[in-house]
Amino acid sequence: MINTASYKISVDTLSISVSKDGVLSTNIISASLLKNLKGNISTVTVVPSGYSFAYIRDGSYSVTYNSGATIRPFTNFTKDNRSIVCQLLKEGVVVDSLSIPIVADGTDGDDAEFYKLRINSASAIVSIED
Repeated sequence: MINTASYKISVDTLSISVSKDGVLSTNIISASLLKNLKGNISTVTVVPSGYSFAYIRDGSYSVTYNSGATIRPFTNFTKDNRSIVCQLLKEGVVVDSLSIPIVADGTDGDDAEFYKLRINSASAIVSIED
């Protein structure tokens, strides 16, 4: 029987937020692979033989690591990007993929308007008029 390991992507952050001032919650993504061999789980940072690993920024490949390369942290993104996808490929076929959204805080809304509601305690019916 052949003991085949399986691999899964692991990252240190699952989303990145951008404050209304344009500040990123983090400027680095660290990724590794979780290796499962006969139920024994270990973390590896070197791309296994026959595999490649890629960081994809907004749908375009940014960095690809091939077999034997060490997966380095990814810093090539800004507040204007929308997502970073980490992909693990085996012989060119995607076997695991993990998306990290970059979510911007919305603009401040209008202040709330407060109204006073008068209720007639003698009436059991309350109506709202425009």
